[in-house]
Amino acid sequence: MSWHAVSSRGSSPLAWRLFMPRAWAEDPARRIVARVPPGLEHRTKPELALEMLDELAAAGLHPPLVLADSLYGQNVAFRHGLTDRGIPWLLAVPGITTVPPANVGAHGFPARKPGPQGHRVWHDT
Repeated sequence: MSWHAVSSRGSSPLAWRLFMPRAWAEDPARRIVARVPPGLEHRTKPELALEMLDELAAAGLHPPLVLADSLYGQNVAFRHGLTDRGIPWLLAVPGITTVPPANVGAHGFPARKPGPQGHRVWHDT
């Protein structure tokens, strides 16, 4: 995983982490072979991304915008984490996601189960 600074002239990595899948974190034999340090535990990609953003902020780097794929766009904690940090974001979501009108508060919008067409309602409850 990585954060990059991007401009019309190119991009440069600013921070990066090696993501460790849960299966690796929970397999003592695999950890030994891969030499995974004892204190290193599984963290989700959105958790790692927010942690790296905090480290960049501590170094005085503040992104003007965060772009990410639907793995991050579907994660309520990640979206809230960006908003809480004052970072504008544009995150992908699956095509079946329904977004309520802007005048409907996120917590006031009732959650619905997927309907016959598999449509879901976007909500942050």
